[in-house]
Amino acid sequence: MNKKKVSLKNITPKSMSCILISYCPALYETEDNSYIIVGKLLRDKDMLAKLKNTISSDEVAIKVSKKLFSGLKP
Repeated sequence: MNKKKVSLKNITPKSMSCILISYCPALYETEDNSYIIVGKLLRDKDMLAKLKNTISSDEVAIKVSKKLFSGLKP
């Protein structure tokens, strides 16, 4: 099986980039026209209950600061 390598471009705003720690929110752009968002797995039961009918079995909810998107250019 020959899987195509998909490259990731880190587009995390500099103000949110982590220098001293390796675990932090991040935003990546892929060459297959999608984004990968790195954040904390949402575990808040009340919030998950509100999202219950919007998340399919192959998806997870994550939580990131609004700051992650503040430095992005349209």
